[in-house]
Amino acid sequence: MPDALDQQIQESVARGSGYTLVLLWAGPHRDQDEDEADRLQHEHLRHMFTLRNEGKLLLNGPVLDDGDLVGIAVYAGDDHDAVQALAEADPSVQAGRLRVDVRPWFGIPGDTI
Repeated sequence: MPDALDQQIQESVARGSGYTLVLLWAGPHRDQDEDEADRLQHEHLRHMFTLRNEGKLLLNGPVLDDGDLVGIAVYAGDDHDAVQALAEADPSVQAGRLRVDVRPWFGIPGDTI
């Protein structure tokens, strides 16, 4: 017989929605001089904050362990091609400093950090 937790799970999952997860990896061209790397980082942040301000990007941030996975972003909606285009428009991606891996993702509304 289902208990309160089972009911909570069922109701929460029913309210779930598709999102798009973007993993940002260190790209093949990370040999820019310090000034160029700083410029690209600034433009990367401008790109990400623009997407946030437009409501297209819900959550993002760097991965802090100095590995090849350098950032994670969650985009609104589940239109893979549209999110791929947004992620690839990032100046750091265009310069090859970052590369993107775009994946479908499911989340439950109301989840927060």
